Amino acid sequence: MEKNVHGSDREEKIKDRKNARLESAIENFQNKEIPERTEKKKNKWLGPLVLLLSIGIGVFLIIQMSSSLGEEQLSFSEVFASVKWQNAAIAVVALVAIILLDIFKYVVVLHATTHKLHPLIGAKTALLGKYYDNITPFSTGGQPMQIYYLYKKGFGGGLSSAVVMIKYFFNTTAWLLVAFVAMVFNTAVLQRVETGNVLLIAGWIGWALNVCLPVFLILFVIMPKMAKKLTAWLIRVAYKLKIVKDKERAMKKALSVVRDFRSSFVIMGKRPVHLVLLSLSCIAELALTFAFPYYIIRMFNGFQVDAGLSTMFEVMALNAYAAFAASVVPTPGNSGAMEGLITMAFSAMAGATLMWVIFTWRFAVYYIYIIIGVGLTVFNFLRNIVRSRRAAKQQQLSSGNALPAKTDTSQRSVQVIVDEDPVSSTQTAENQLSSEEKATSAQVSEHTPNKK
Repeated sequence: MEKNVHGSDREEKIKDRKNARLESAIENFQNKEIPERTEKKKNKWLGPLVLLLSIGIGVFLIIQMSSSLGEEQLSFSEVFASVKWQNAAIAVVALVAIILLDIFKYVVVLHATTHKLHPLIGAKTALLGKYYDNITPFSTGGQPMQIYYLYKKGFGGGLSSAVVMIKYFFNTTAWLLVAFVAMVFNTAVLQRVETGNVLLIAGWIGWALNVCLPVFLILFVIMPKMAKKLTAWLIRVAYKLKIVKDKERAMKKALSVVRDFRSSFVIMGKRPVHLVLLSLSCIAELALTFAFPYYIIRMFNGFQVDAGLSTMFEVMALNAYAAFAASVVPTPGNSGAMEGLITMAFSAMAGATLMWVIFTWRFAVYYIYIIIGVGLTVFNFLRNIVRSRRAAKQQQLSSGNALPAKTDTSQRSVQVIVDEDPVSSTQTAENQLSSEEKATSAQVSEHTPNKK
């Protein structure tokens, strides 16, 4: 009996500890400040100009490098005639699957945190994040806009932050893992690329820089004291090098990221089904994204021989090397660097269709989100105009209907307010009538001469 009592007490303590951690994780996100959408008054033209220049450089590099690295490129009519429409349909299905899987991540996290399905909100959150990531340096604009959008849709500040941060940490972890597997087990494919050594070195440098954040966060969870000392030392060094201006603010921000990371996994740990669904959708979407050039090359019949799964894994590795090599370039969507590196990577595979493969691939994974984002912006702008005009008309109608009510005392005296108690409405009418009688008697007394 004593063992059973001690065992039940122990289970209750463990359960209480888990609940306390969950409450602490939820409270961490509730204390988050919502980023305000502020319009910059100065240099408003600088962002669009940098974006256009980056895109222009990328297009130029695709055209120039395709001719210099690969074979003589096919004309548009020749490449159009070589398209295999069955493979084109498969490529379109793969692209739609990538977009839907990204949307599904937000739907899963929203359901885990609200216990309700929000497919439309999840879709718009995903597309807004892609759009703002693709037009800001280092892809830093997506998360603040997603939090702001969810907050404006009626979700609490803590919930908005939790949804975005949970997806971010799980997606980043899956991104690094999928790329690591593809790069480690397909290093030999770089031997067929003329600039393979450049891709090898630059790719692993980019991967190492990107993995620093997850390693730092895990270190904070396992050895918090040592990690805190290491962080303080790094911030002091950055302060002396004039990289960091405010040491206390930088330390506070670093600790905030750690709390977000820990809270994200605590919240999803209480939802095991959602945890599995989110992890699988992240892995599937990123694996399909890395493999997507394979379907484009097959569509244009760029492979000279029948290409199977082994070729697809090689394409994934080349895409991963190019993506991580370009990830350190601070242009919107890594434009310019990404086009040049991916052209180098696939120069030995795509052959005479190289230029068209890169154009099609870049449009599908980058430019399409900018087009969707611009479309959403224009739609919201026009919808706000329509709504404001409707509101103005309703206000005019309501003000026009209110004017006769002020002059017609007989109608006002018997007016009954909806959902109001009949007794109170009758008393209100009587009070209005009595006040009018008092006002009338007062006016009469003013005009009547004093008998005295």
